[in-house]
Amino acid sequence: MQAVFTCEGFEQTIPVCHGTGRSQPDAGKGRIYGLVGNNGGGKTTLMRLIVGLGYPDSGKMTLLGESTPKGLREARRRVGAFIETPIYNGSVSGRANLEILCTLYGVKDRDMPRKMLEPVGLSDRGRQPVRHYSLGQRLGLAGAFAIQSELLVLDEPLNGLDPAGTKEVRELLLRLRQEQGATMLISSHNLAQLNLLATDYIILHRGRVVEEITGEELARQCRGYLSLRLEPGQGRAAYRALKDKWDALGMEQVEDEIRLRNYEGSHQALYGVLTKANVEVESLEPVGLSLEEYFIRLTR
Repeated sequence: MQAVFTCEGFEQTIPVCHGTGRSQPDAGKGRIYGLVGNNGGGKTTLMRLIVGLGYPDSGKMTLLGESTPKGLREARRRVGAFIETPIYNGSVSGRANLEILCTLYGVKDRDMPRKMLEPVGLSDRGRQPVRHYSLGQRLGLAGAFAIQSELLVLDEPLNGLDPAGTKEVRELLLRLRQEQGATMLISSHNLAQLNLLATDYIILHRGRVVEEITGEELARQCRGYLSLRLEPGQGRAAYRALKDKWDALGMEQVEDEIRLRNYEGSHQALYGVLTKANVEVESLEPVGLSLEEYFIRLTR
């Protein structure tokens, strides 16, 4: 799926899946895309545009291979969604709310509301009025499962859950991916939890995509490295000295810092080589990045 649009300053091509419709193999099928960004960065705007709760001022949007108004309406019938705070009729039961949703989706299986409640742990509460539910998160997720979606769009699905509930929902999403091959776009402020789910990341900042990265590449970027901070202007000399001695250290020069990703020797040996090359070292320390730290560095 690609969404290409301009809306209130948000202008970007979003390759949420890398296929173009049902008749062609979809390289993005079964991937879980973590959508990361500050408040106001465009995450919910993007999701609302995908599911039809908002419309672009200009540009073109292609969803599951469809781009015409009629085609987009049909494509959205294959998209399950949970956007912002789910709103239900609090005076009737959770099951009754899901029956209404199934009617809107055109689901003919009368047992579907019960099936939707099972994976989110609400089977024993399905006949209780929704106003007695502590949070609507679980029911909102159940609503997203009204159909066997090709794409699930989930906005903060872990928000407000206790640790046990967070674990249950996380395992549910992973099971859906494994059993149904569902592609998911998930936003979350809990980056530690998102890191346990996502196979890929789309990082938004001020309405634009600033990074698209696979989980594997992110792991490589965040992997611990040895940081050598040098006196101003000595980065290039240090790089040459170390390259002459060790050619496969995975070195990267960032101004007056040398980052070594594959070095397993002693710090003293490094220091000795640099001293011999007349390079002054300010500090030498191991560094590793969390997803949160990576995002902060990138957006700065």
